[in-house]
Amino acid sequence: WVLDYFPCARGWMRETHMELHQLLDLLPGAARLDVLYEDLEDASLAALLSYPRLLLEESWRAQTSFFERLARDHPGELARGLARLHADIEAGEGPVRPGRASVIAWRKP
Repeated sequence: WVLDYFPCARGWMRETHMELHQLLDLLPGAARLDVLYEDLEDASLAALLSYPRLLLEESWRAQTSFFERLARDHPGELARGLARLHADIEAGEGPVRPGRASVIAWRKP
């Protein structure tokens, strides 16, 4: 959901992050393991997505390279996205999807 609030990130995320199916194609026999974050132990972007209100706090955003890059390269979009997120949360319409990540398990043949 974070890309809905900060759409400029779509381009550089595609440029710097291989799509899952492409990665799996490069590693025959690899398996994707889904990770659902239930805490903020590592404060990664995936973990923070379960707690959208915390993204309104700079101290939490500053722990992720995603928001560091937005602040550096797209400060206007960061401000607009945060304002929209704040308004949505206050209206009870904020994102409620859990933070997810993938672990790729592969053993070289």
